[in-house]
Amino acid sequence: MLDLPSSSQPAQDISSFSQPSVAVRSLSQLPSKPLETKGTPAFDKASTLVGANLEPPKVVSPVAYYIQATVTRHSSQPSVLKAAFLTTNVSNFEDAKVTEVAPIWSIGRSSNCAIAILNPSISRCHAVIGYIPIQGFYITDLGSSNGTFVNRQRLPILERRSLTDGDLISFSHIHVEFFVSH
Repeated sequence: MLDLPSSSQPAQDISSFSQPSVAVRSLSQLPSKPLETKGTPAFDKASTLVGANLEPPKVVSPVAYYIQATVTRHSSQPSVLKAAFLTTNVSNFEDAKVTEVAPIWSIGRSSNCAIAILNPSISRCHAVIGYIPIQGFYITDLGSSNGTFVNRQRLPILERRSLTDGDLISFSHIHVEFFVSH
């Protein structure tokens, strides 16, 4: 798990937030040949191998973290939901974590949470994301000290707010893009 830097400043506006940059230590780390471009045989072959679910989300704002919600359906009965789970990089920017299949996932500083964010501005049990088959995904703030925000609006404590593809969630000053895998 990654310890995220703490901040003594109040939550910042997302317009000033930028993704971390990747440093190249030497020229030997750069690719030896240019990347394939659209229309070349190698690109066309590679693009047919990559499924639609592996495409990056359409980024609404420049945030470094994401939570991807996935609902799978039964193959012989598409109307029957099989499982729901979350994939995120908020616990560790470099590696994605897949949560357990569940109807609700806790988010907070505690290692007991489904998604642990090791930052002192995050409450031990900060919020939950849940899924109701007919209604979709939602988020609820659990009385956190520094708040949970959806699209820059602070959630009242214990109020359930629906989540949609592209929503910006902020846990204190940690900004996360939420998207749904289709």
